[in-house]
Amino acid sequence: MIYYSFPAAPPWYIREHGFVFLPHTPGNTGGLIRFDHYFNVNVFQSIYQKGSNVFAAMPSLHSAYPVIVVYYAFKNRVGLGKYILSTVMVGIWLTAVYTSHHYILDVLVGICTAIFGINLFNVLFSKVPALTQFLDNYATFIS
Repeated sequence: MIYYSFPAAPPWYIREHGFVFLPHTPGNTGGLIRFDHYFNVNVFQSIYQKGSNVFAAMPSLHSAYPVIVVYYAFKNRVGLGKYILSTVMVGIWLTAVYTSHHYILDVLVGICTAIFGINLFNVLFSKVPALTQFLDNYATFIS
C-alpha cells in the first residue's frame, strides 16, 4: 500500500535515468546481473523482466518478509533453523543494498513495517475474539 501511494525509485533506476519519471520502465536486475553473467544463465534477468512495478523500493518487502519468517521461527522454537534463517535474513538485507535494489533507508523501513505488522496482528487477534475465531476456522478448513 505504501509503495503504491508514495512510489520510490530504486538506486539502479536513479543511476540509469536520474530523477526523470519514465512510467513504462521495465524491471532491471541491478547488481544481480553479475550472478547471471558469472554463471552464464538468465535467472535474475528473466525474473526482473516480468517485474510489475519498478517504483516499489520503499519500504523494502525483501527486507520485511524475512523478519516475519524469523519471528515465527523463534516463536515456534525451530531450533537451529532459527539461526540459519536469521543469517539468511541479514544476508538478504545486505544483498538488497549491494545489488542496488534498495537504499539502506528502504531496508530499515521494511524492517519497521514488518515489526509493526507483527505487533498489529498480535494485538488485533488478542483483543478481537471474532478475528481469533475466524483464524481458527480457517486453520481447520485448510488442514
